[in-house]
Amino acid sequence: MSAAEGGASARAAAADVFPVLTFFEHSHLMPHLQAVSAPYTHLAYGVAIEAMRVDLHGESFPAAAYEETNAGLRKLLEAKDCAVRAFIAARNAAARGKAKEAS
Repeated sequence: MSAAEGGASARAAAADVFPVLTFFEHSHLMPHLQAVSAPYTHLAYGVAIEAMRVDLHGESFPAAAYEETNAGLRKLLEAKDCAVRAFIAARNAAARGKAKEAS
């Protein structure tokens, strides 16, 4: 299930359980960087929402499951940050190449 299919209430609940999700927010980025970041945001919310849906037979969310999900989300956040930085670096390199050609 995608994060969008989870709905706003599922996303809010996931953000309450996994505060790291706030760092996936990308509306403050320029549109071309939002396009790089958005798939990671959707994946992160999807992972969190699905983790919370695990059938626990009435038991509370186990600490080990929370810790592992949270660790995975932190690694996904790192991957998202790397992807955004790679896009910026590639764009800057292309701009420098164009500047050299023009001179």
